[in-house]
Formats: sequence, C-alpha cells, structure tokens
Amino acid sequence: DLIALKRVDARHQLLADRAHAGGLTKSVEVAIITTRREYADFARRVRAKQDQFNMDAPAISLERPGLWIEHELERLDARIAGAKRPK
Repeated sequence: DLIALKRVDARHQLLADRAHAGGLTKSVEVAIITTRREYADFARRVRAKQDQFNMDAPAISLERPGLWIEHELERLDARIAGAKRPK
C-alpha cells in the first residue's frame, strides 16, 4: 500500500502541475478530486497497518511513527492552491 500511496502522490503532483500550467479545467479538477480520494484511502490503509505494527511491537522503542493523514491531505491541497480557472 505504501508503494501505491507514492504512485498516487506522484499522479497528484502531475495533475497539480497541469492545473498551474494550463489552468484548473473541469476535467483536471475532477481528476484531482478523484486522486485525492484515492490517496486518502491508501493513506488510511497504510496508517492502519502502522497502528497494528505498533500494537504488536514488543517494545515501545520498536514502534514507528504513523502517517499523519490530515497533514498529508493538506499538503496535497496546498499543491493546488493558486491554480486558476481558464478564462
């Protein structure tokens, strides 16, 4: 799921670049919304696996920090900020 999450993140970056270069057209906007939802789904799966790993870890020192989903979604949203709709 982590590899899939990175792929979706890369796709979102390409869409953000397209939105800034050519404007936020309706088709690009729909693709961005769909990709953000997909990212959120994968992020929740990754976080659930991280939480389970941390619950099963035999010592606190072996736990790993979990993915902060809200922060990641804010990061994706920030990529799109400032993209203008074409006239």
